[in-house]
Amino acid sequence: MADQHDDHAGSDQPTPDAPRPARDPRLEIPEILRTPVDHPSLHRKPPGTSGVAAFGDVSKALAIGLDFLFVGIAAAVLGWLADRWLGSSPIGLLIGLCAGFAAGTYRLIARLQAEDRAEARAKAQAKSASSASRERTPPADPT
Repeated sequence: MADQHDDHAGSDQPTPDAPRPARDPRLEIPEILRTPVDHPSLHRKPPGTSGVAAFGDVSKALAIGLDFLFVGIAAAVLGWLADRWLGSSPIGLLIGLCAGFAAGTYRLIARLQAEDRAEARAKAQAKSASSASRERTPPADPT
């Protein structure tokens, strides 16, 4: 009989009949922290974006930076190849680097101006659409 023991004696689980310990009110999360904040900026999407817009600006910046970098690298490689062909060691490479920097800067400015024009066009369309909807809505009858 000494070999018999209770099934719950060695476990850390409380028995179903055991009373539960009281909750400490200091450990409760306040109600204000349990409810999420509903802020209008969380629902706004930039114009021209579809789906997830979290990486929209980051991807544009990365594309612009890589475009600038690879234009410079391509021009430097062309200058280096011209050096090898003409036998003028650093001159073609330096000219290629300068031309690549100038071409990259031109492309950067042109792309940013195109994005600014597209954004201004989208804002103008949104403004005209909102003013047109206000004109179609009849005024409220004060009676």
